[in-house]
Parts: sequence; C-alpha cells; structure tokens
Amino acid sequence: MSEKSAGCACNADPFAGLPPEMRPHKDVMSGLRKVVCPVCGLNYWTNRDTDVCSDCERKQPARVAPNPASQVQAQLQKGASSDR
Repeated sequence: MSEKSAGCACNADPFAGLPPEMRPHKDVMSGLRKVVCPVCGLNYWTNRDTDVCSDCERKQPARVAPNPASQVQAQLQKGASSDR
C-alpha cells in the first residue's frame, strides 16, 4: 500500500497527458461583448444587459415609476378641458 490512489476520477485532469499547447484554455473574454455607450460614445467591453456605461448611468436621474393616481388626474383634467 505504498502507492496512494489518485482519488476520484472526476477530480483528475483529463488533459494531463497532453502538452501545454494542445490543452484547452479558458477564454478570458467569454461572456463579454463590445458595445458603444449611446450617451457618450465610449467603446468598452461589458457583460451587463445595458449599453450605457457606468459613468453615464450614474449621471442619469433615477427613474421613478409613474404614479397611477396622477395619471388618472391628468386624464380627467384633459377630458374636462376638451369638453369646454
């Protein structure tokens, strides 16, 4: 029992016998896409869903969900002014 077993075969490197240039390598840029910010025109790589760069995103005002009550009031006022 002088030999130690390598353990589970799932932990062994299946490419250990290959020379380094033939082994598969992990792509560093996987998941990234090149985009142009529509606000400032900056070319950059991102993995986010939005194309706006982080600088321009910080400068934009926070978007607030519209208040349904104010929409109803605006429609009522619009309807009242058109009846006259």
